[in-house]
Amino acid sequence: MRAVTVHGWQAVEITIPPKDRKIPALVPGSDATGGFAVEGLTPHEWNEVDEFELDLYQLQQVTFEQGGHGWCFAYLKRALSNNPKWNIGNYASTELTEYIELCRKWRRRRDELINPERSSAS
Repeated sequence: MRAVTVHGWQAVEITIPPKDRKIPALVPGSDATGGFAVEGLTPHEWNEVDEFELDLYQLQQVTFEQGGHGWCFAYLKRALSNNPKWNIGNYASTELTEYIELCRKWRRRRDELINPERSSAS
C-alpha cells in the first residue's frame, strides 16, 4: 500500500440507506485528493472487492501524481461536488466501528454462500 494523490477528483461524503450511513465517494472535481493505492491484488481479491462495493460505484482508471496509474471505485451517477468533503477523522470517531462490523457480517454471509458445508460445521 502506498500514499497517492489524484488530480481532477475529490473525496466527498455521501449518505446511503437504510441507516443513513456516511461513506466516502470519489467524484470528478477540480480538486486533488489523497488516498492509498492497494497494490498486488489477485484476481480473486479483485472479485471480492468488486462484490463488496455497491452498485453505486464504477471502476475508473486514475493517474497518480507520484507517477503511474491505478483503479478506483468512483461515484459517477450524479454530481456531488457540493457535498461535504470526506473527513476521515469524523468518520473514525462516529462510524468506523459500525462499518467494520458491517464488513465482518458481509464477509461471513459471503463465506456461507460460497462454502455452506464449512459454515454449518462451525
